[in-house]
Amino acid sequence: MKYSIALLLTLAVTTAFATPPDPFSKWTPKGWKRIALATGDLNADGMEDAAIVLDQIKRLPKVGRLPPRRMLMLLSTPAGLEKALSRDDLLPSAYQEDALCWLDPLLEPDAVKIAEGTLTLAFHHGTSCGSYDTFTEKFAFRLEGARLQLSAYELFQASRSSGDIEQIKVDYVLGSLRTSYGENLFDESQKANTKVEVLQNTVPLHLDEMSLNCNPEKVADMENWCE
Repeated sequence: MKYSIALLLTLAVTTAFATPPDPFSKWTPKGWKRIALATGDLNADGMEDAAIVLDQIKRLPKVGRLPPRRMLMLLSTPAGLEKALSRDDLLPSAYQEDALCWLDPLLEPDAVKIAEGTLTLAFHHGTSCGSYDTFTEKFAFRLEGARLQLSAYELFQASRSSGDIEQIKVDYVLGSLRTSYGENLFDESQKANTKVEVLQNTVPLHLDEMSLNCNPEKVADMENWCE
């Protein structure tokens, strides 16, 4: 009897401290690994949606081809999570064949985030050696119907040699473009010169069809901004 009680207590303690099952594991197929997961309510229905980033484990053998990086968007329904988007050609790769010191653009812990009904993708571009420029891009998307539409874009670019800073902030909801330059990483006395413009072109961009390889010099021209 003593041994039975002891066994039951052991099982109860083990169950209490057991790791709960991962509800997102089924979205990671064999040969892939999850590198980022963000959850939050995108459509104000009180249920958590999710953004998942997957890397293919095995590097592709052909020269000039990098292992794909998959972006998954899952929306909650009464029946459970449903896939709303899956793309292997959207996110920047962890590798660059011509840059040995390339830093993974999604290395930061908040590279993928869902908060206040907005999905944010933040990429930090730079190398650990041989490059004097570094820049960070942030793309914000909000759910419009069944599609994630670009609502804001930010670019922060700095020179590690001169310290010069340039910034671009675009609000596609309000239709405004703000550019600033003149600040310096090494000299706080230098103040920013800021210019605010009104966007003339309001063609919407959606995550399921746009590229995130965009030219900041054309940020106001939404039809030709991204490849």
